[in-house]
Amino acid sequence: MSNSIRYRISLRITHPSIASDEVSAELGLNPRISYTAGDKKLTPKGKEVPGTRKETFWCYELPTGDEPFELVISRFSKELAEKKSFLDRLSSTGGHVEHFIGWFSPENSGFVLENGLLKLLAELKITLAFDIYNNPQSA
Repeated sequence: MSNSIRYRISLRITHPSIASDEVSAELGLNPRISYTAGDKKLTPKGKEVPGTRKETFWCYELPTGDEPFELVISRFSKELAEKKSFLDRLSSTGGHVEHFIGWFSPENSGFVLENGLLKLLAELKITLAFDIYNNPQSA
């Protein structure tokens, strides 16, 4: 991978009712941002605004360093496989789990996701969401 190519990977979970603290406890991860269905809405600076959250949102950003994208997402997905029963419960009760990938590159670039990883993601019911950017300075 070219040094000018950068990426970010986040695990994002939405659910109609589960508490975000339960997601953190089950996964053993501290989210970058989270809130629970029914929480009061707040601005990013913490000011209360009218309304309550309609669903739970939980987002963890993976540390990536300089490792290849394929290695990081594969290793993390294998770690998540240990939490399959929890991920199954999320999905079966209306939740959604995804790897959100921000890909930053000023040039043509790409990667290969091997079929074993794709099979694992399907078994874990984790979708992939990509945002592709052509300005690496915004990473």
